[in-house]
Amino acid sequence: MVSFEPVANDYVEKISIEKIEIAVLDSPQRKILKHFLQSEISLKEIPLTSKSLAMITGARMLNEQTRKFFASVDCFRNLPYLAEDVTEQFFTKATSAALSSKEGYGVEIELELSETARPSILDQEILFVLDGSKNTPVEHFAIYKQAIQRSLKSLNTDTRFNILVVAKTVEKLFDSSVSASLDKQILAKRFLEKVESYQGSETGLLLKTCATLVPSEDDNTLTTVALMADSVKPQKQLVYLQETKKIVEKNQGNFQLLTFSLTSKDHQDLQFISMIGSGKNHIITSTTSFVRKFCSMIRKIKYPFLANLSITPLSEGVEILPHSQLIGPIFLNQPLKFYAVCEKNTPFNLLIQSMCDGKIVRILKEIKPISNESIRAKMKAEIQLKRAA
Repeated sequence: MVSFEPVANDYVEKISIEKIEIAVLDSPQRKILKHFLQSEISLKEIPLTSKSLAMITGARMLNEQTRKFFASVDCFRNLPYLAEDVTEQFFTKATSAALSSKEGYGVEIELELSETARPSILDQEILFVLDGSKNTPVEHFAIYKQAIQRSLKSLNTDTRFNILVVAKTVEKLFDSSVSASLDKQILAKRFLEKVESYQGSETGLLLKTCATLVPSEDDNTLTTVALMADSVKPQKQLVYLQETKKIVEKNQGNFQLLTFSLTSKDHQDLQFISMIGSGKNHIITSTTSFVRKFCSMIRKIKYPFLANLSITPLSEGVEILPHSQLIGPIFLNQPLKFYAVCEKNTPFNLLIQSMCDGKIVRILKEIKPISNESIRAKMKAEIQLKRAA
């Protein structure tokens, strides 16, 4: 995909390239980009799945440079663009509110799958991580365990799952087992023999476990970690910073971290790690309704469609929050919600690139925000939270 706007000046032998956008696939395209670099054009790459979006700006070129440039563009146009366009399978709605005179406008965007679409469904794996340390009271541990057992009935028959208990000693989850890794009810894709490696008195073990479970970039399976804990904050602040940094660096959009808790004691920490893990934080303080609500939420993650999501604004003055590379996966039965900050309250374009069943897909959408000043306070709070992440 190549678009450029050459603007000729008074001199025939020179030309100014105002704007170029190129989607880079693999090595053949990267070789072609060398011509641009030789022509003194600056190149900035934003890493995406299996390709990059390169934004090239610059430069006045002589005749020979101009010929090389357009020859390169012609070669690039002849290369196949492998991403499948699924734009028509989605629709969007956006609501905006003014933030301040300096910050511009906040926009809440929802991307939802059309009812007529019949996309491929991704493989997925759900890992239930249960905190058995002293941070979780015995009565809370019992409720968390019951919720996991009940939620297994909500999973697809082909959904792989595992249960990891993070504790000093091996906890009994089922009547016939003393270790979650040995129970016959568990179908594990990985970590089958490694549950015991997460048991010990090491500081920050719960957070380190979550960081370890983030899959590699080339993993086409969507991994969901459902963390059930009252607290994730280790005693040492350095450990907290190190492990959250690992989650951010490893997360490539094929992972989501959902946090569940019966207490709001460490609400901010749970909310923070779920956000950087492309997931959500759920505080359910009612002991009588926790199991029911937890099972309902697990049912909603049944049918994933897109993973490895990357959202890039194609219009000037638009910022995607919390980050274009930390957008959660799209499911068939619920919209994807994310935020943007714009200089002006005007329509803008987004390019969404993702993986679906091992293939690259793209969605091109024009976002037309509808003003709603009644949500200004809520919008400011959401934008502030996303920026903090």
